[in-house]
Amino acid sequence: MKKKLFIVLTILLILSGAITTVLHKEKQVAALSKPETAPYVFNGVKAYKGSMTNYLSFQGEFQSDNEAQVKTKLTGNILSILEEGTTFKKGDVLVKLDDREIADGINVLEFNKAALINEMEGLQTIVSAQKIQMENALKNYERNKTLFQSGALSGQALDNAQNLYQQAQSSYQDINTKLNVYQQKINSLNSQISQQKNLLSYTTILAPFDGVVAKKLLNTGELAGSTSPILQISGLGGYKVMVKVPVQVAAQINLQDDTLLTYGEQVVRAQIDKVLPAGENNLSVIELRLPNNTFQVPVHTFLQVQIPTGAQQNGIIIPVEAKFKNADNNTFAVKEVNGLAVIIPVKVLVENNQNACVEGNIQSGDTLVIGYESKLLNLPANTRIKVVLKNDNK
Repeated sequence: MKKKLFIVLTILLILSGAITTVLHKEKQVAALSKPETAPYVFNGVKAYKGSMTNYLSFQGEFQSDNEAQVKTKLTGNILSILEEGTTFKKGDVLVKLDDREIADGINVLEFNKAALINEMEGLQTIVSAQKIQMENALKNYERNKTLFQSGALSGQALDNAQNLYQQAQSSYQDINTKLNVYQQKINSLNSQISQQKNLLSYTTILAPFDGVVAKKLLNTGELAGSTSPILQISGLGGYKVMVKVPVQVAAQINLQDDTLLTYGEQVVRAQIDKVLPAGENNLSVIELRLPNNTFQVPVHTFLQVQIPTGAQQNGIIIPVEAKFKNADNNTFAVKEVNGLAVIIPVKVLVENNQNACVEGNIQSGDTLVIGYESKLLNLPANTRIKVVLKNDNK
């Protein structure tokens, strides 16, 4: 009994010591400071005071100075056609149509013509003989007429000579009539052959100038008709962008100012060449000149065009990547203050593809976070952040 009691007491002492040790360790752990989470790292820039030109945004149509729609004057299946983007020289074959039916028709006409010419040559031999026979009959008749007048020949003999001459003359005229009919048939065949050869030339469509295939509207094997275009082609060289703007905007335009053309991520400066008078819907047309197809796009592609109005706005200049909009379409920026993200409402005065001129609780020299709009939108206020400054924003 004493032995059992001793064992129980020993176990209790061991458990008590273990519990005491655990509690002591917990106190030590609790006394330790909690590890800090690492701050989120962002790229950033310094805001600065400045001014920006006010731009208005429009859509402009990219056009070539020299462009055309390729059509055919006849109906036929396409044997070959250039692909989109293919460059060509003046006189190169753009489209080839199936010409077998026309070529076969020309061969038949040529065969018929050759047969008529062969028959006509045979008739011409007969004509020559008939002419000699007629001339001899005429001479005989004239001689007999002289003899009759002198009383040396009977009237019956003269009549016989006259009949022979008239028969020879009639035969000669008949054969000449046949020759004329044959010649008319040959002339008709020549006309038909000429027409068919003219049609045959339409089956091969040649390039009218140096250029590039802007758009292919039909494919090999498809039927081309005279009413629908087969290709759209544009010349190489001069290009322009045509922009329709309200007359009030056109009145503010300075021809010396550059516009900004945008397609995708590409931005190109272009100078306004001319402002055309107002047309339909009281809209003026602005023509911008481009030396080449900088964007490598088909003609009639629409580009984003930002036109300067001449008005300047003063404020704080920030990159467009430093602002974002919430679901209510309000604009904000994220400013780094003492290592924390501070969400600042801003008002955009002017912006282009790179920078925005804003006003709000942002001072020149403040550090702003830049990044994807979705990332900035989901960044909670007062989040610990670390900003790595990029090159100067100016």
